[in-house]
Amino acid sequence: MNCSELRAGIAYKLQERFYGMSIPADVVKAIESAGEPASGTGRLLAGTKIVRRWKGEDHEIEMRADGLVEYRGAIYRSLSAVARRITGTNWNGKIFFGLKR
Repeated sequence: MNCSELRAGIAYKLQERFYGMSIPADVVKAIESAGEPASGTGRLLAGTKIVRRWKGEDHEIEMRADGLVEYRGAIYRSLSAVARRITGTNWNGKIFFGLKR
């Protein structure tokens, strides 16, 4: 948590105490998870497309509603499996496709 997030949290708690109101737990959970992708490998939304340039060639994947990954007409269980298919070596799929540093 960074400083601005901490300040925002403190300000919220002060306002909550002053006004005597609070947000229901299910709403807080929905708000907290709103910034997170949902479902599937890497928790990306169905229909999300990612293009990765590798050795001068573009490689496009698409996330499916069932959580699997489609790449060039084939279905893979994970981003890592696709990265391995593209590179021939083991990769963390999130890192390969630029979703994680």
